[in-house]
Amino acid sequence: MLRVISLLLKRGRKALFSDWARALAITAVLFILSAAGFLYFESGVNPALTWSDAFWWSLISMTTVGYGDFYPQTMGGRFLVGLPTVLFGVAVLGYCLSMVATILIESRSKDVRGVKKVNLKDHTIIINYCGLDRMMGVVSEIRGDENYRDSSILLVDMDLESLPEELIEMSIKFVRGNPSREATLERACLGSAASVIIMARNMHDPASDGQNLTVALTVEKMAPSVRSVVECVDPDNAPFFKRAQCDSVVCISELSGNLLVQELQDPGVQHFISEILSNSWGQRFFLSPVKCSGERPYSDIAARASEMELLPMGFSRNGEYFINPDRKTSVAQGDFIMCIGRERPSEVAI
Repeated sequence: MLRVISLLLKRGRKALFSDWARALAITAVLFILSAAGFLYFESGVNPALTWSDAFWWSLISMTTVGYGDFYPQTMGGRFLVGLPTVLFGVAVLGYCLSMVATILIESRSKDVRGVKKVNLKDHTIIINYCGLDRMMGVVSEIRGDENYRDSSILLVDMDLESLPEELIEMSIKFVRGNPSREATLERACLGSAASVIIMARNMHDPASDGQNLTVALTVEKMAPSVRSVVECVDPDNAPFFKRAQCDSVVCISELSGNLLVQELQDPGVQHFISEILSNSWGQRFFLSPVKCSGERPYSDIAARASEMELLPMGFSRNGEYFINPDRKTSVAQGDFIMCIGRERPSEVAI
């Protein structure tokens, strides 16, 4: 029996003598002793005192509130009970407050350093930190859409030591770790995320594509239903991301080359493209679901979009895009109309 008790004490020693357990034990002992001492010394001059009165006085004195409804009148009550209760009560209260502050500071530090597991749902995960200005620009664009204005955004990066203050102010969460490892993505709650953006670590280094391909394979393996958008440096590597089942691949170098030529041949195209691709100002480009019974000609859908103050550009179906199609082309429910407007329509119904 003694060996069993000894074993239990050894196993429970850490919890028994932890900071919180020690503080609670000291507080409880001081609370009971001060109440008992107050009742012992003061019951002679105030026979109406009860245990509830003594515990109330003890609580008020330890927290230094001091309402004055009860107070020691005897010398023993003042110097042997009252004074120690106030002094030790202040010390214990300060000790407890310092532990609370330490817990809060440590929790914030873990958040900033990305070592704490988050608990998010329907959030957007941004993989790879590519500089503060670019990161803030991407976050601003995401939040610029009314459908994503209140959504949570989480950054996953393996090299960033702590989250910049500017991103903290934008309520960005952070998980530090290798994004190609399943354990890191589990900490980022990938399974419950709404979307993932995999950014190139270096926009001028095609080797970034190889790193992102590893990340994309892990993401698609763990959460194939989560929409994924990958930034590709070398256009020749885009087919590899498609084979990895990524939903969308964006080649910045290819787009920039096309935009340069278009701006040369048709001055002003850059302003038009910048405006419709931005969620921060001007008109925007949307893909909105079509709601109709049976098949309808594209002209009917386009006319309905115009009534909604939208400029129809075409429609998409099962990953295929039809820009400025023939007006007799059939459009059915499940297709998405491509349009330009001031606000995102929930649907185009006819």
